[in-house]
Amino acid sequence: MAVLNRSIAWMAFMPFVAIGFIFVAGTMGLAHVEGLSGPAADQVLGRMMQEVQLASLFGYWLVVLLICAVLAAMMSTADSALLSISSMVSKDIYGAIVRPDATEGQLTRVGKLCSWILLALLVGLA
Repeated sequence: MAVLNRSIAWMAFMPFVAIGFIFVAGTMGLAHVEGLSGPAADQVLGRMMQEVQLASLFGYWLVVLLICAVLAAMMSTADSALLSISSMVSKDIYGAIVRPDATEGQLTRVGKLCSWILLALLVGLA
């Protein structure tokens, strides 16, 4: 239990650490990259990644790894949201209101169907 409490206490500060790295990178980028003022300042991370990528082969692969990490985080978030929504529809709406006597297999089929429909809708909107 003590390990859990210590882990939770550390996790309370981790967002500040992550934001701190981003803040330092952005501030250094604004000082390092010329011509970034006003709305163009939003391009600071992309411009710095471009410079790191062009500097060496290691920099190139470092930027590739960073982009892969960002894509993985986005995919994980989208996957969790999709699963949560389909679970809510299948259990809370279909299983509780539409068909309370539904079997676990029917709830699974409804959840999968909801996932596919929602995925198609979101891909269409994108």
